[in-house]
Amino acid sequence: MIGAVAVWSMSRREVVASATAVGEATFPYIPGLLAFRELPVLLEAFGIVGAHGYAPLHIDAVICDGHGIAHPRGFGIACHLGLLLGIPTVGCGKSRLVGEFVMPATQKGSSSLLLYKEREVGQVVCTRDGVAPVFVSPGHLIGMKAAVDLILRCCVRYRLPEPIRTAHKLAGDALRSYRRVLE
Repeated sequence: MIGAVAVWSMSRREVVASATAVGEATFPYIPGLLAFRELPVLLEAFGIVGAHGYAPLHIDAVICDGHGIAHPRGFGIACHLGLLLGIPTVGCGKSRLVGEFVMPATQKGSSSLLLYKEREVGQVVCTRDGVAPVFVSPGHLIGMKAAVDLILRCCVRYRLPEPIRTAHKLAGDALRSYRRVLE
């Protein structure tokens, strides 16, 4: 498994630190229990970033490629990670895991409620004009409005927030390098 972390400066609007970690999966893939499989390698990547001066105490919030409370058990990977790091976390999923919603308007900033078991568990948010929305849910130490605001502030040119886009690219690059080493 490969975990990737990208630290994005809101004021500079750029990545200021990043790290990847490679590890063996010690937990099987079970839908709804992603955190138990992916957190060990993510925590290792956070440790590497921390060694470069960006310890969790210096990070204001984390955006996870996954869900927070918009989860069948109400506790997705963003909740787990935030609890372990002790900092605010937000889940930002590309697709819905649970709940019902009405599609929001297609203008940037438009949103609609994501309801699960008669409870608001997230917002369906349009981050760019004319693109599919993302599914935003609080993870740890953050409210719904602040979670949505953070996602919108981190979406500069694309549908996904810059930290997630960068982490995806880092993970892909690390995977290609790892495969070359094995060949």
